[in-house]
Amino acid sequence: MRYSRKSDFEPKFVSIGPNYYNKQKTFIRMEKVKTEFTSYFLRRLPSDKSDPSIDDFVSELKVFELEDRIRKWYGERIKLWANDLFRMLVRDSCFIIRIIISLSREETESMFFPGLDIKKLRFDLLLLENQIPYFFLKRVYDFLWERHMLLNESPPSTICSLPRWLDSKDLDQSQTNGLPQTPSSSSTGSVYLDQFLRELNPFICLDMPWEFNKHRMQINEPDHLLDLYWKWCLPSDLDPDTYLQNHRDNTFDIDRHKSWVKIHLRSNADKRIPNACELYQKVGVKFEKRKHQKGFGVEFHNGILQLPHLKLDQNQTTLLVNLIAFEDFKPSKDRVLTSYILLLDGLINTKKDVELLQQHRIIHNKLSSIESASTFFNDIGNICSVDYEDHYCQGRFKDLNNYYKSSWNRQFAKLWHSSFSSPWAVISLLVGALLLILAALQTGYTIASYYKQR
Repeated sequence: MRYSRKSDFEPKFVSIGPNYYNKQKTFIRMEKVKTEFTSYFLRRLPSDKSDPSIDDFVSELKVFELEDRIRKWYGERIKLWANDLFRMLVRDSCFIIRIIISLSREETESMFFPGLDIKKLRFDLLLLENQIPYFFLKRVYDFLWERHMLLNESPPSTICSLPRWLDSKDLDQSQTNGLPQTPSSSSTGSVYLDQFLRELNPFICLDMPWEFNKHRMQINEPDHLLDLYWKWCLPSDLDPDTYLQNHRDNTFDIDRHKSWVKIHLRSNADKRIPNACELYQKVGVKFEKRKHQKGFGVEFHNGILQLPHLKLDQNQTTLLVNLIAFEDFKPSKDRVLTSYILLLDGLINTKKDVELLQQHRIIHNKLSSIESASTFFNDIGNICSVDYEDHYCQGRFKDLNNYYKSSWNRQFAKLWHSSFSSPWAVISLLVGALLLILAALQTGYTIASYYKQR
């Protein structure tokens, strides 16, 4: 997948972490922005020096003990000395935190560089190859928080407004018990947790195709921002203990990802489902936008397939590709989004299938054409890999195929489409029924008159 869709994994505006560090001239402008963002925080930190440097910042963070953990996290040889590595990670962390704060304040432009589109930068920060360890980002955030608290000032995050769809009353004690605590803030730990989550919510949930599932807040610490996005997208019907904690691997192996070029083609026809038009025309399956959706859950009951609304544009397709690649590191049962995309791939063969799903407000296509949407699902579906005996949408595949094979459903759908396919067909049917009733009444009246005369 990486080689067939290389551009989907490469940042367009900003490099985060060592994978694209100093490799493209297009990132030079953002490196200057990182310097400004880092200085923004340095000026607010208590220090004996009038002008503390980034090396002072690194020293205060006490992160050198994390070097082995960081290098292991990337799973490859990082060609940077320890000092350079930590300078890079601190600058990247300050940049990310400043972006998060800007989105929380609903700022559309950087206060340092007018015209900087933060929303576009955000997608670069969610690319699989453009990540830094979450534990390091959190260390920097904790550091900034504590220093502002020592100054008896509100940290930058407390200025941010609470998102309309998330309020502190939504977070009871049972939901926050499972969240990681700040090591050195026992007295204000719960306040910190709520504030830190509020800080991240606008960043993670901006333009999310599915409604945010706030009950996913009780997850373990994620590996990186893309992992956090993935966890908060999971459907409500999944058990967090099963899907979020099993087979946990904190190592992000970039070499393994880059070697992921084997195409997993599906050869068994029984593992596919009929496309949307076939399901609708031949067996009368109805498509509905799922109401009160949490994550990308799918339901099928009594011939009605409920699917979450999905906005499809260039940024979202790139993000979907990165999420699918991220899931490939997981066991098949944990590849929930991959399973969902395979279901959509089965439903979509041609542009007519896309048009049908658009009519029912399941897909909001903002790509260049309807053909682009169908091509995307067909291409990405051929590369997705799951164990067809054990994946999230396995039951939906089975139910749809059984429904499609039912002769009763086929006959009923044939009658429905032939008799109720248009207003004129309905009128003709009603007129025919009325004439039949009148003919029956006339016959009954004639017979009654005959016997009465006798």
